[in-house]
Amino acid sequence: MSRYSAGVCRMMAVLNVIASAPGQSFSFAEVVRLSSVSRATAHGILLALVRDNYLTRDEEKRFSIGPAFRDIAARVGGDPAIAG
Repeated sequence: MSRYSAGVCRMMAVLNVIASAPGQSFSFAEVVRLSSVSRATAHGILLALVRDNYLTRDEEKRFSIGPAFRDIAARVGGDPAIAG
């Protein structure tokens, strides 16, 4: 039987929302609604991903793919829209 880390699954749900539309940014409320992750959990995940440059947060407090995420996509030959 496989065992999954609930925290990792929640983080992946948040990342999948952001990665679903390269070039688009998402408000906090949109991330929560689309990921089905609680507000408190989404807040912590988003802050950690911004801190580590996987996401960026603009002056309007919207989240989008960050340089660390683009770097990973480029290294594995990902979608050019994500890789920048």
